[in-house]
Amino acid sequence: MLSGLKILLVEDNAIVRATLVLLFETAGAEVIEAGTLAQARDILGLRVPHVAFLDVDLPDGKGTELMAELDGVGVFLMSGSPLPENLDRTRYVEFFSKPFRGRAAIMQIDAWRRDARPMSAPVVPDARTAGRLLRSTLASSA
Repeated sequence: MLSGLKILLVEDNAIVRATLVLLFETAGAEVIEAGTLAQARDILGLRVPHVAFLDVDLPDGKGTELMAELDGVGVFLMSGSPLPENLDRTRYVEFFSKPFRGRAAIMQIDAWRRDARPMSAPVVPDARTAGRLLRSTLASSA
């Protein structure tokens, strides 16, 4: 159902992140994981996803801060807390209140995909960004 989509998943809870990775990969998507805003920004320096699935409350800030950096990307938000009322509704596709049904997320992403613009192209990183991402990846896997 999500075949060919690249999803940037930004979630600090490792169990929730692993569950969503399994859910999205089973549906055919390629998932790029980040646990913090900093990791997400490093990834965005290397790759442009088709979809961003962002936790609102992260250890180093709000996932909503990334929305300005995601032009042309389908942004989906999730949180265990209520969504701030002053958030610009035109900047995201859907909000999911945790806990939510995984099937509902897949269906919403698929519906967005059918209505979305053409898929974005990958970004070629500069050497500094590539090195920073590599160091971050190696440090998190150690």
